[in-house]
Amino acid sequence: MEWLINLKALKSKTSETYKSISEKTGIPQTTVEKIFSGRTKDPKLYTIRSIVHCLGGTLDDLVEETNKANNLFEITEKELIEAYRNHPEMQAAVNKMLDIPNRNTVAEIATKDIASEIAQAINEVKSSV
Repeated sequence: MEWLINLKALKSKTSETYKSISEKTGIPQTTVEKIFSGRTKDPKLYTIRSIVHCLGGTLDDLVEETNKANNLFEITEKELIEAYRNHPEMQAAVNKMLDIPNRNTVAEIATKDIASEIAQAINEVKSSV
């Protein structure tokens, strides 16, 4: 129940207690406690919305909070990979720092590929003359 994880995360960002949520929303404290414990499998949308609003959130926060975190993580990973690839001079240092075995950097591989293609083209021209 991802919504419940997100609801608990919203609550953890506040100082609200089950009692204060109950007092502010008019929802019985026992119902609030059952919802947060996961004992209420299908709470009414109105009830959940009232609790979420009391916690300063929206229903979108409730269903998208985890997705936002995952997307941010994916974006950060992509930025790190792109930075690593765009700075071949730093790749050896990063590899050493992370104890990754020494391998050819992207620039070295590209240089070898280009040199190989140039040599092959020169040989083709020589053999055709």
